Amino acid sequence: MNIKNILTKAQDKLKWLVSFIMRGQVTMSNSRLNTYSTCPMKYEFSYEKGLRGFPSAPLHFGSAIHDALQTFHSRFDLKGEQGTLDELIKDFEKAWEKGKESIITSVAGPPVRRWIVALSESGATDKEIEETLKRFETIYASPEEEQEYKDRGLNMLEEYFRDNQTNENKIIALEKQLTITKQG
Repeated sequence: MNIKNILTKAQDKLKWLVSFIMRGQVTMSNSRLNTYSTCPMKYEFSYEKGLRGFPSAPLHFGSAIHDALQTFHSRFDLKGEQGTLDELIKDFEKAWEKGKESIITSVAGPPVRRWIVALSESGATDKEIEETLKRFETIYASPEEEQEYKDRGLNMLEEYFRDNQTNENKIIALEKQLTITKQG
C-alpha cells in the first residue's frame, strides 16, 4: 500500500470521527465508535432513537463475560488482592443468570414500544410486527445452544485467568468513559 492510500484512509477516518463528535454531547466507547464507523444510521437508530437490537446469544454471552471480569477485577485487582479461578467462575455463573433476566426485561416496555412505532411508521403489516416482536422473547435457539455458549465462556475465562497470572500489567481502573461536548 502506498503512502497516498494510507493518507486517504486516515483522512476518511478523521472525517467520520469529526462528524461523530459534531453530533453534540457524545459518550465515547469502542462499541459506539465501531457502530458509527460501520453505519451512522445504525448509530442513530441504536443510540439516539433507542431502537436496540434483539436479545441474542452473542449479546448475552459477551455481556456475561464482561460483567464477570468487571466484578472479579473490582473485587480483587483494584484492591490489590488476587482472586482465584473458582471466584471468577462464580462471578461468571452469577452474571450468566442475571444477564438472561436483564436482557429480556431490558427490551420489554419502551424499547418494544419504540420498535412497534417504527415498524408501523415504516408500513409493516400486523403480521410482520408480530413476527418481529417474537424475536424479543428468547435469547437462545435451544438449551443445547445455551450450554455451548456457556461452556465456551468458561473455557475462555479459564484461559484468561491462566494468562493473567503471568501478565505483569496492573489493572488500575475499569470502565472509564470519555464524554465530549461540542462547543458553540
